[in-house]
Amino acid sequence: MTSTTNNSRITPIGGELDISLEDFLKPELNVGLTSGDKKSSLYLDTGRSAIYVALLNILERGGKREAWLPRYCCPSVELPFSKLGFKLNYYSTGCDLNTPCGLPEKLTGETFFFIHYFGKRNQALQKYLGVMKEQYSFFVIEDCVQALLTSDLGNYDYVVYSFRKFLPQPDGALLSYRFPLVECKLAPADEAFVSRKLIGKLIRFHSKNTLFLDLFAFAEKMIDEFSEPREISYLSKYLLTRANAEEISEKRRSNFFHLIKAIKQHSYDEELFRPLFTSLKPGETPLGLPVVINPAFRDRLRAHLANKRIFCPIHWPLEIEKDHFWRNELLLSHSLLTLPLDQRLDCPSLNYLLEKVTEFFNEAGVNN
Repeated sequence: MTSTTNNSRITPIGGELDISLEDFLKPELNVGLTSGDKKSSLYLDTGRSAIYVALLNILERGGKREAWLPRYCCPSVELPFSKLGFKLNYYSTGCDLNTPCGLPEKLTGETFFFIHYFGKRNQALQKYLGVMKEQYSFFVIEDCVQALLTSDLGNYDYVVYSFRKFLPQPDGALLSYRFPLVECKLAPADEAFVSRKLIGKLIRFHSKNTLFLDLFAFAEKMIDEFSEPREISYLSKYLLTRANAEEISEKRRSNFFHLIKAIKQHSYDEELFRPLFTSLKPGETPLGLPVVINPAFRDRLRAHLANKRIFCPIHWPLEIEKDHFWRNELLLSHSLLTLPLDQRLDCPSLNYLLEKVTEFFNEAGVNN
């Protein structure tokens, strides 16, 4: 990654993973990107397509049109459930996303959906499901979208993976399943979506205007309203076979530990800025580093960093009615910001990121 000593940078930090000619010239690798004991898998265009196909299969197997979802999840997760007429119930995952409450005491034919957040294994819900599966018959969809490269996952009925958050490809998801899959005709890949994504990824670091941002925004808008499950594009499957999962995982873990160490050295006021978690277990590969920021400063800090070409996503802006039971979800929705630590970044890049965080709090007149 190119670094500079002043406040201007040639290369952005974070944002969409770009594609270069070198990515197409890499040799094909026989490196598996998923784990688990599934018998079969199906490649699709997006995670929501994978969820939709899983739900179709659950209904075919006699499952109820009723599901339990974490209240803290990407709004797009609900689209396949809604499209198929599922009644949705919600449970809380707590202020740390690992202390669930409001879980169903009994499950008989419903679908239970859970997420491994930010690459961390959701051990609390794995323990809960272990107990429930011994007593009741129901279906489980395991969401590994944020944990593509984390090992020892994917051991439930249906497992959803997505490649776009970890790899430089326009589309791509995988559904692994334990039961024979009901026949589902997939629509062809959306070439208009893929083309816009590809052009944006190719020109991102070589364009002085914001055309690539417009391309990304339009492409995402195209899939915001889920219509039908599609095949993965040939382009993305080609790139997928050339991704070195081991190297990517190692780099992301290394960047995580560098960021945590640097944050501790900066001694930020934890009321203003603190990591949601500070450790990784063996085999866990982070999506990014989620930090909890005082809600009065979160959006201002994000804008400040974007002005310095540091792009930090929000996982997720939720529309929840103010309810005491969902206070943790509401707080996280207004306070979480995900710092990038992807495989493109080096230590100077991460130091620059935190330098700009410190700069923001200094300019805001807040002691940190």
